[in-house]
Amino acid sequence: MVVYEGVRQRREQERSARKPKRKAERMQQAQERWEAEQRLWLKGAAAGEPLFDAEADTAAAVAELAAADVVLTQYQVLQQECRLQPGAAGGRALRHAKRYRVAASPLAALAWWRCVLDEAQHVGAGLGLVAEMAGRLRGANRWVVSGTPLGAGGLGDLQALLAVLRHEPFADAAAWRAVVQGPVGRGEAAGRAALAALLAQVAWRNDKASVAGELGLPPRALQARAPRPARWPACTARA
Repeated sequence: MVVYEGVRQRREQERSARKPKRKAERMQQAQERWEAEQRLWLKGAAAGEPLFDAEADTAAAVAELAAADVVLTQYQVLQQECRLQPGAAGGRALRHAKRYRVAASPLAALAWWRCVLDEAQHVGAGLGLVAEMAGRLRGANRWVVSGTPLGAGGLGDLQALLAVLRHEPFADAAAWRAVVQGPVGRGEAAGRAALAALLAQVAWRNDKASVAGELGLPPRALQARAPRPARWPACTARA
């Protein structure tokens, strides 16, 4: 099992591992690095080269993830690395083309057997980049797990989960609003029927009774007892 914290975090960890602990060693290393960079600038040949190889970092991360049976990551990592994908909605518009090619996310470079999003209700609560990045992952099977699939966004949160599942045609927000969300909002029976038919196909609901045999809890006995009268200390009145 591997915990993936993103390419940037991986790079920072490698730098921290190579960082000398003593102050004199750190100062010596900083001096050598400054002199090396100064020589590059004086030569003028490699002055514009980046200080790290993003493609090499990505390739190393892909190899590490491919060797693991289970990979755990966070929604924050998906949100950050969505911007590394070509054509991502979260990318910033630049006045000029980028000077160096940005390496794609290692998570999108692999084909996964199963992609599971736990606490998936957060995907629709202002985390649109997470839903977009999760939808870009290649997986043979897709699961979203949530105890409260509908949050403040209402049926819009449910559509974000369908986009992650790539469930057609409702992975398209326009189709979802036309067939389900709009009619349900107007109180039409056809919208409720379409929503019920959809949930019967893709949803699997577990209540406490259905998983009671898997918990292994001891039997519970309830006993009703009458409350005991309170005992107050005797008070002596004085004239």
